[in-house]
Amino acid sequence: MTISFSSANTRNISNVNGTDLNSNGVSVTAGQLVVYVGRWEAGGSSDAATVSVSDNLSSTWDTVRYERTASSEDSNIAVSWALAASTGTMTVTGTLSAGREYRRAQLTIYDTSGVTLADNDIATSPTNSSTWTGGSVDYTDGDLTVCCLGNYNSSSDPGVASSGMTEGTSGTLVHTFYRVMSGSGTFSPVGDWASDDSYAVVSLLFTEGGATAAITGTATATINEDDIVTGGKTLIITITGDTWKAAGTGPIGSTADTQALIDGFDAASSPTNGWNNEVRDKALTSEVVRTSDTVATWTIAAQSGYDITSQEVITGTIPTDVLVTGAGAITATPTFTIDQVAAGSLLLLNRSIANYGGIRQ
Repeated sequence: MTISFSSANTRNISNVNGTDLNSNGVSVTAGQLVVYVGRWEAGGSSDAATVSVSDNLSSTWDTVRYERTASSEDSNIAVSWALAASTGTMTVTGTLSAGREYRRAQLTIYDTSGVTLADNDIATSPTNSSTWTGGSVDYTDGDLTVCCLGNYNSSSDPGVASSGMTEGTSGTLVHTFYRVMSGSGTFSPVGDWASDDSYAVVSLLFTEGGATAAITGTATATINEDDIVTGGKTLIITITGDTWKAAGTGPIGSTADTQALIDGFDAASSPTNGWNNEVRDKALTSEVVRTSDTVATWTIAAQSGYDITSQEVITGTIPTDVLVTGAGAITATPTFTIDQVAAGSLLLLNRSIANYGGIRQ
């Protein structure tokens, strides 16, 4: 799916002092890219105000950069982005850490099949200039460049972008331009003001592609079959470019969704007392915890029947059932292995005794 512009909205909040940087409500579809820009002034040339960002759909927000003109014309912007966690009317809550004036909030929404932030840069002019220049980003074919500007004088609006960029929506004192890139190279967006002005710019580069899943945890270290018999080893699964579904009847989405996550961890071979039969098929969904929007932890329960005669290699495939966007199943990396315990080991002897109810006198 090619990245494309969907919609945009600007809220001219207030010119008087306050902390509200909330957006208007906008319609979004689960998985759409949403870029938020909060703009303010009157904090002085060394303004250190920050912005906390969230929304009513429980999306995961990444505040990428702040940029400030750092002069008497103290225009400030904060730029954040998220993939919409669900379909509905999204209202972004932006809250300044201190009261400021001339506050604006702008959203632009883009259709994607899953993106990650690949690059970003900042630029500023503390003095009036007839043109603006954004930070440079390195792009490849199909990437999306989003350029977010805050300026000081409303008489300068609108800022006209060149370099093939399009303004997502018309606003006063805040602007977002975008361009879907062709080819590859380094891009520095530029544009003109209606009249000379100072400005602050944040440039973002998003690349489209499937989400990824990385596996860490104690189960990925050197483990053997006795570790599975004892239980307690962990698989920590971290998603990039998507998010886990919120808890429902199960820890991640429904009980069936969480079960599908467990079922996605397969051994390359399938001995009778191996991983597939003794661990995967016997695991309880309660062993899985949604640690955060992007991290899930599976603590493997003790399985006394696990008994292998050669090393097993386990591959995790993350199903779309547990993901918000779910553009496709994800093969997690790396795989992990479970070694056979050598015959005659004390632990193996203890396990045999336990399995047969102890030694007969």
